[in-house]
Amino acid sequence: MLFGWAASIPLYLLAGPSPLLEVFFGGQRYCAMSTVLLTLLTLMEGFLFLPSYQAAINLASANGHGKDSTQTYAAVTGTLNSAIALGAMVGPIYGNAITQASNYTWTLTSLAGLALLALTILSIYLLTMKICKLPLKPENSEENTKMEQEDTISNNNTEKSITSDLSLDTAQSTSTMEKIFLVESLRKFFGLG
Repeated sequence: MLFGWAASIPLYLLAGPSPLLEVFFGGQRYCAMSTVLLTLLTLMEGFLFLPSYQAAINLASANGHGKDSTQTYAAVTGTLNSAIALGAMVGPIYGNAITQASNYTWTLTSLAGLALLALTILSIYLLTMKICKLPLKPENSEENTKMEQEDTISNNNTEKSITSDLSLDTAQSTSTMEKIFLVESLRKFFGLG
Protein backbone atom coordinates (compact mmCIF):
# COMPACT_ATOMS: atom_id res chain seq x y z
CA MET A 1 0.00 0.00 0.00
CA LEU A 2 2.83 2.37 0.87
CA PHE A 3 4.52 1.42 -2.38
CA GLY A 4 1.45 2.45 -4.37
CA TRP A 5 1.24 5.88 -2.74
CA ALA A 6 5.00 6.46 -2.98
CA ALA A 7 5.08 5.47 -6.67
CA SER A 8 2.10 7.65 -7.55
CA ILE A 9 3.85 10.86 -6.44
CA PRO A 10 6.54 10.96 -9.16
CA LEU A 11 4.06 9.66 -11.74
CA TYR A 12 1.71 12.58 -11.05
CA LEU A 13 4.62 15.04 -11.19
CA LEU A 14 5.88 13.66 -14.50
CA ALA A 15 2.46 13.22 -16.14
CA GLY A 16 1.94 16.97 -16.60
CA PRO A 17 4.86 17.55 -16.41
CA SER A 18 4.67 19.57 -13.22
CA PRO A 19 5.68 23.24 -13.33
CA LEU A 20 8.00 22.33 -10.45
CA LEU A 21 10.02 20.32 -12.99
CA GLU A 22 10.43 23.18 -15.53
CA VAL A 23 14.20 22.83 -15.21
CA PHE A 24 14.10 19.34 -16.74
CA PHE A 25 11.42 19.82 -19.39
CA GLY A 26 11.88 23.49 -20.37
CA GLY A 27 8.14 24.13 -20.61
CA GLN A 28 7.59 21.33 -23.17
CA ARG A 29 4.51 19.13 -22.94
CA TYR A 30 4.63 15.52 -24.07
CA CYS A 31 1.27 13.98 -24.89
CA ALA A 32 2.57 10.41 -25.24
CA MET A 33 4.38 10.58 -21.88
CA SER A 34 1.27 11.96 -20.17
CA THR A 35 -0.89 9.23 -21.68
CA VAL A 36 1.44 6.43 -20.62
CA LEU A 37 1.91 7.79 -17.09
CA LEU A 38 -1.81 8.37 -16.52
CA THR A 39 -2.46 4.81 -17.74
CA LEU A 40 0.13 3.52 -15.25
CA LEU A 41 -1.56 5.53 -12.50
CA THR A 42 -4.90 3.96 -13.35
CA LEU A 43 -3.41 0.47 -13.33
CA MET A 44 -1.65 1.21 -10.05
CA GLU A 45 -4.98 1.67 -8.29
CA GLY A 46 -4.83 -2.06 -7.60
CA PHE A 47 -1.77 -1.43 -5.42
CA LEU A 48 -3.79 1.13 -3.50
CA PHE A 49 -7.20 -0.52 -3.14
CA LEU A 50 -6.58 -4.26 -2.78
CA PRO A 51 -4.06 -4.08 0.10
CA SER A 52 -6.24 -1.56 1.91
CA TYR A 53 -9.17 -4.00 1.74
CA GLN A 54 -7.08 -6.82 3.24
CA ALA A 55 -5.64 -4.47 5.87
CA ALA A 56 -9.13 -3.37 6.87
CA ILE A 57 -10.26 -7.01 7.20
CA ASN A 58 -7.18 -7.80 9.32
CA LEU A 59 -7.70 -4.74 11.51
CA ALA A 60 -11.38 -5.60 12.01
CA SER A 61 -10.55 -9.17 13.01
CA ALA A 62 -7.77 -7.96 15.33
CA ASN A 63 -10.38 -5.85 17.11
CA GLY A 64 -12.72 -8.75 17.75
CA HIS A 65 -14.83 -8.92 14.62
CA GLY A 66 -15.04 -12.30 12.92
CA LYS A 67 -12.56 -12.67 10.06
CA ASP A 68 -14.87 -14.99 8.14
CA SER A 69 -18.02 -13.13 9.11
CA THR A 70 -20.29 -11.87 6.35
CA GLN A 71 -21.05 -8.80 8.46
CA THR A 72 -17.34 -7.90 8.70
CA TYR A 73 -16.83 -8.27 4.96
CA ALA A 74 -19.98 -6.23 4.28
CA ALA A 75 -18.93 -3.43 6.63
CA VAL A 76 -15.39 -3.25 5.22
CA THR A 77 -16.54 -3.43 1.59
CA GLY A 78 -19.24 -0.82 2.19
CA THR A 79 -16.84 1.56 3.91
CA LEU A 80 -14.14 1.28 1.24
CA ASN A 81 -16.63 1.54 -1.62
CA SER A 82 -18.14 4.62 0.02
CA ALA A 83 -14.70 6.22 0.24
CA ILE A 84 -14.00 5.40 -3.43
CA ALA A 85 -17.41 6.79 -4.44
CA LEU A 86 -16.76 9.97 -2.43
CA GLY A 87 -13.45 10.36 -4.27
CA ALA A 88 -15.21 9.83 -7.60
CA MET A 89 -17.63 12.60 -6.66
CA VAL A 90 -15.19 15.11 -5.15
CA GLY A 91 -12.32 14.40 -7.58
CA PRO A 92 -13.81 16.00 -10.70
CA ILE A 93 -15.00 19.02 -8.71
CA TYR A 94 -11.55 19.46 -7.17
CA GLY A 95 -9.77 18.91 -10.49
CA ASN A 96 -12.02 21.33 -12.32
CA ALA A 97 -11.54 24.03 -9.69
CA ILE A 98 -7.74 23.75 -9.82
CA THR A 99 -7.72 23.61 -13.64
CA GLN A 100 -9.88 26.75 -13.91
CA ALA A 101 -7.71 28.60 -11.41
CA SER A 102 -4.45 27.67 -13.14
CA ASN A 103 -3.96 24.78 -15.59
CA TYR A 104 -3.90 21.00 -15.87
CA THR A 105 -0.25 20.66 -14.88
CA TRP A 106 -0.95 22.31 -11.53
CA THR A 107 -3.88 19.93 -11.04
CA LEU A 108 -1.55 16.95 -11.41
CA THR A 109 0.98 18.64 -9.12
CA SER A 110 -1.70 19.10 -6.46
CA LEU A 111 -2.65 15.42 -6.85
CA ALA A 112 0.99 14.55 -6.20
CA GLY A 113 0.75 16.69 -3.05
CA LEU A 114 -2.40 14.85 -1.96
CA ALA A 115 -0.66 11.51 -2.57
CA LEU A 116 2.25 12.73 -0.44
CA LEU A 117 -0.22 13.74 2.29
CA ALA A 118 -1.89 10.31 2.16
CA LEU A 119 1.52 8.59 2.30
CA THR A 120 2.51 10.70 5.31
CA ILE A 121 -0.73 10.03 7.19
CA LEU A 122 -0.55 6.30 6.46
CA SER A 123 3.11 6.13 7.54
CA ILE A 124 2.38 7.98 10.79
CA TYR A 125 -0.56 5.67 11.47
CA LEU A 126 1.48 2.52 10.87
CA LEU A 127 4.40 3.79 12.95
CA THR A 128 2.05 4.72 15.79
CA MET A 129 0.50 1.26 15.70
CA LYS A 130 3.98 -0.31 15.82
CA ILE A 131 5.27 1.95 18.60
CA CYS A 132 2.16 1.43 20.73
CA LYS A 133 2.30 -2.31 19.93
CA LEU A 134 -1.29 -2.35 18.74
CA PRO A 135 -2.22 -5.25 16.46
CA LEU A 136 -2.64 -4.64 12.75
CA LYS A 137 -3.81 -8.20 12.18
CA PRO A 138 -4.95 -11.05 14.41
CA GLU A 139 -2.11 -12.08 16.70
CA ASN A 140 -3.11 -15.72 17.01
CA SER A 141 -3.23 -16.40 13.28
CA GLU A 142 0.00 -18.45 13.43
CA GLU A 143 -1.32 -20.46 16.37
CA ASN A 144 -4.59 -21.12 14.53
CA THR A 145 -2.68 -22.26 11.45
CA LYS A 146 -0.59 -24.69 13.52
CA MET A 147 -3.71 -26.03 15.26
CA GLU A 148 -5.46 -26.51 11.90
CA GLN A 149 -2.44 -28.37 10.54
CA GLU A 150 -2.33 -30.60 13.61
CA ASP A 151 -6.08 -31.29 13.27
CA THR A 152 -5.60 -32.20 9.60
CA ILE A 153 -2.74 -34.58 10.43
CA SER A 154 -4.80 -36.11 13.26
CA ASN A 155 -7.82 -36.59 10.99
CA ASN A 156 -5.67 -38.13 8.25
CA ASN A 157 -4.18 -40.60 10.76
CA THR A 158 -7.67 -41.49 12.03
CA GLU A 159 -8.91 -42.10 8.49
CA LYS A 160 -5.85 -44.24 7.70
CA SER A 161 -6.34 -46.39 10.81
CA ILE A 162 -10.05 -46.80 10.10
CA THR A 163 -9.41 -47.87 6.51
CA SER A 164 -6.67 -50.29 7.50
CA ASP A 165 -8.91 -51.91 10.13
CA LEU A 166 -11.69 -52.53 7.66
CA SER A 167 -11.53 -55.98 6.10
CA LEU A 168 -14.71 -55.78 4.09
CA ASP A 169 -15.21 -56.46 0.44
CA THR A 170 -14.93 -53.54 -2.04
CA ALA A 171 -18.63 -52.60 -2.16
CA GLN A 172 -19.05 -52.62 1.62
CA SER A 173 -15.71 -50.82 2.07
CA THR A 174 -16.77 -47.96 -0.22
CA SER A 175 -20.12 -47.65 1.54
CA THR A 176 -18.42 -47.65 4.95
CA MET A 177 -15.90 -45.01 3.87
CA GLU A 178 -18.71 -42.78 2.62
CA LYS A 179 -20.44 -43.10 5.98
CA ILE A 180 -17.22 -42.33 7.85
CA PHE A 181 -16.60 -39.31 5.63
CA LEU A 182 -20.16 -38.09 6.23
CA VAL A 183 -19.84 -38.50 10.02
CA GLU A 184 -16.45 -36.71 10.06
CA SER A 185 -17.85 -33.89 7.91
CA LEU A 186 -20.83 -33.44 10.24
CA ARG A 187 -18.52 -33.42 13.28
CA LYS A 188 -16.40 -30.69 11.74
CA PHE A 189 -19.46 -28.72 10.68
CA PHE A 190 -20.96 -28.73 14.18
CA GLY A 191 -17.55 -28.19 15.83
CA LEU A 192 -17.40 -31.55 17.56
CA GLY A 193 -14.19 -32.81 16.06
